[in-house]
Amino acid sequence: MEPLTTDSSVPCVLLPCSNGDTWAVPLNSVAEVLVDGEVRSGRLRWRGRELPVYPPAPAEQSNGPHAVIRALGELAGDYWALGLRDRSLAYLPLTESDLAEPTAGDIVTADALAVFALGGDICVIPDLGALQASLAAGPAQLSR
Repeated sequence: MEPLTTDSSVPCVLLPCSNGDTWAVPLNSVAEVLVDGEVRSGRLRWRGRELPVYPPAPAEQSNGPHAVIRALGELAGDYWALGLRDRSLAYLPLTESDLAEPTAGDIVTADALAVFALGGDICVIPDLGALQASLAAGPAQLSR
């Protein structure tokens, strides 16, 4: 009998954020990617809902591609939108061996759980829970 093997990879999506970061998020956290989302008053209209957008952007820079992110935990069922700088997102089943430590000169953002190098690029694993909590508590409430 063949020994059972387990795949230790995590299905991730690399999202090119409008603020210049590249986020690595679990595949199941992305509900949909909109090629040309329209934002009004800091909210993205999606399937009859008005979603708060992160990061906030000036009106002239707010339209374009967006990822709709599923909220976690007790806010499950809620959604928010992430502004993307372009449509070059990628799906990767990441394993620990794919990741490298960032160099000393790489910038680590305060809202990151981790930062790693992948193919010469710096990727951020954002604290989605803390980010969604701040969106839910702020003036731009999450949408159910």
